[in-house]
Amino acid sequence: MKNKAGFIISMVILILLAGLILLGAYWLLWPYDILKDTGLKVLNQPYSGGDIRLQLKFEKTKDTIGQATVKLINEYIVTLVEVDATQAAGKYSKQLVYSIPENVPPGQYKIKLTIHYRVNPLRTVFENIESELFMMR
Repeated sequence: MKNKAGFIISMVILILLAGLILLGAYWLLWPYDILKDTGLKVLNQPYSGGDIRLQLKFEKTKDTIGQATVKLINEYIVTLVEVDATQAAGKYSKQLVYSIPENVPPGQYKIKLTIHYRVNPLRTVFENIESELFMMR
């Protein structure tokens, strides 16, 4: 009788472990497509110490909170802002305005918006949206 109970307990533990392994594999390997139909466009002629106006379009497919970072990229990287990305699922078109530091030299730049979403306890998904190159005066 004692042997049978030990066997049943062992089988239950093995089934639970197999379930945890399958859940972990699902969390790590399942493809997540949070943003689609994205676009980022510069609306004005930005300059050092001024503002940059952006038009951001995207469709969010899941209600997931993320952390967004907006960077100005040339030979070096200037972080303009870090904010929470709290939009619910849906289609969006937004105008954004950010201040450019005065020490940014003129030249050719692009804007890169990176949003990272923590989709489950084992995985973080990064979504990147980049603008076309533009001139900073």
